[in-house]
Amino acid sequence: MFSKEARFFVSIILTLFCYYYIPKPAYDKEVYIWSLFSLTLIINLTLKLIVNRNNKDLLFLPALIITWLYFAFPYLSIEKIDHMYRIIPDSELYNMSFYSNLSIISLYLGYNLIKLNIKPIFNQDTNISNNLLNKILFVIILIDVINSLLKYYLPSITTSLGAILAILEYLPTTIGAIAYLLFKREKKFNLIIVISIVYCIFLFFVYVANTLFISILLLGLGPLLIELLVFNKIPLKYMLIISLFIYPVFITRHIFREEALKWWYEGEDISKYQLYKKGLNIYFNLDNTLGQLEEKESNEKTKSRMEQVSYLGQCVYQHEIIGWNYLYGETFWWLPIAPIPRIIIPFKPKNIMASKMAEEYGLKGKGHGAMNWPLLCDYYVNFGYFGMVFLSFFQGMAYYFFYKKFDFGKGDLNLLGILSISIILIKIEANITLVFGQLIQFYIIWSLIKLYLKKYSSIKV
Repeated sequence: MFSKEARFFVSIILTLFCYYYIPKPAYDKEVYIWSLFSLTLIINLTLKLIVNRNNKDLLFLPALIITWLYFAFPYLSIEKIDHMYRIIPDSELYNMSFYSNLSIISLYLGYNLIKLNIKPIFNQDTNISNNLLNKILFVIILIDVINSLLKYYLPSITTSLGAILAILEYLPTTIGAIAYLLFKREKKFNLIIVISIVYCIFLFFVYVANTLFISILLLGLGPLLIELLVFNKIPLKYMLIISLFIYPVFITRHIFREEALKWWYEGEDISKYQLYKKGLNIYFNLDNTLGQLEEKESNEKTKSRMEQVSYLGQCVYQHEIIGWNYLYGETFWWLPIAPIPRIIIPFKPKNIMASKMAEEYGLKGKGHGAMNWPLLCDYYVNFGYFGMVFLSFFQGMAYYFFYKKFDFGKGDLNLLGILSISIILIKIEANITLVFGQLIQFYIIWSLIKLYLKKYSSIKV
């Protein structure tokens, strides 16, 4: 087993390997050196996870890596970051790189340094029978189907319940996870497992039609989480098979994006069954689509979700170059009422913060609808560079708090809780209200479930 010193040494060696053998970045060394510095930290944590297989590290590592990929990795590119309508000021590149990477380190420290005495919601030894898990799985599928029907046929209801129903978008991942857990436990297929597989396949083609690659990834994430959290294994064969199935969708998704925009933003009604048929047609004709990729590749760079630096650059330009004042918490005000559904507070204002801020900062360009508003940008526009570092530390503390409340997935009920919140915690490209507002929702719901089980169930919680 690696000692701490050995891991640190190997991390430095691997970072130096990246420095000497990967093509040199387009930026000066003082800009990109900080990305290599924080990369050493990530490699060290990855090695620790591989050796110790600790759920605590496993649950945190994705958020840390994604933050690094979005806000540090672009400085290691062989081409400078560019965007057709966002300004990335050259004079601020050093500060942007330094404070972004310092924020990544601060995120890590916030998660690992503060050992809060937190009592988990459920006991570690709380297990659910396979029979009950089958019933839970059926109910979750039913809820997801009903939610989809309401969105299509009675959208007014889903609007009034928006704050609650928003958390249902993660149900497909939970469906796949529970179905896989049942299969591993029972060593056979039963009716509800087969229904789950069919339903997940149906959703896969719906997501293909919607060009929502992240939703496809999340759909396949459930079984992977079960292998990692419950069975302490890294299922390389499963990961390879899933990659082979979804890679063609990833490289061709923008070709179909224009059609998807019609029912995203232009009010064109389309049911999930119609999307399923479109997705089916798209997927099994992808070989005819690959020839169109060359034409789209020239635009791919400006559409990359990995270049969140362009978001930050535009915000930095407005504040540091143009001279805008910081917002000092203005974007956070909606968070306390985010978990409360509008049906309870009819006068609750609509959360348009992402769209509003994107418009004010010139991030949307010619796009439709709301814009992703990354957490680090949220921190920056409120309190500047130091706000990025300071609030990242508390973000790390919040990650630890919520994961600890579900005891890092130990015990069946805690596992279900982890499945419900882990996806939210890696959405660092969303603003603070969306991320932590939904976390508060889940926390309230699971607390109510505990009260119900204590009063009406024989399950030891």
